[in-house]
Amino acid sequence: MFEKFFLPITAQLFLVNGTSLGEIQLLNTAGFKVKMQVFIGSTTQPSLTLEVKRVLSSTLMVVGPVATSIDKRSDLSAYLVADNAAISSNLQARGGIPLNDIQRAVYSEEPTVAIRTIDVDQFGEPTHGQMVLANPLILEPFDAISAAYPAVDTEVYSYYDGGLGGVLVGTVTVIYTDASKESVSSVVRS
Repeated sequence: MFEKFFLPITAQLFLVNGTSLGEIQLLNTAGFKVKMQVFIGSTTQPSLTLEVKRVLSSTLMVVGPVATSIDKRSDLSAYLVADNAAISSNLQARGGIPLNDIQRAVYSEEPTVAIRTIDVDQFGEPTHGQMVLANPLILEPFDAISAAYPAVDTEVYSYYDGGLGGVLVGTVTVIYTDASKESVSSVVRS
């Protein structure tokens, strides 16, 4: 289900110099979201309550005054790592998005007539069509799967890293109660 709240975050700023354009460089911007309220302070500067305006990359984001235009920025040039500058946030409610707005944003008109989906990383960057394979039983990375049927009630799935000719990283054997394969008897990883 969807998260109802922005989760609290504490991060040490990693600033060479803050900028007058509201840009701050962190070790990692993961977890920071646009419209999230944040607190910035240091040993030499007052604490400020600001709003995330943009997350530009995995290490760079822009902040500005709360509840103002997305283009309004705050001067952070006095907030430096040398002065123990830090950023944090509290637990806070996420803004609602009307369902019609979500549907409109992902709908692709004729001739496609489809709901668009693309795979993105934690920063919203497209993964350029890379398929992400996952199986909670196989903990190692894999990029290929083969299937074998040694009996009428058995399926064996082999997981490989480096294609079908690569390294076997795990096997999952599914045994059904009978040849109809309507009910699973067991699933075993090896």
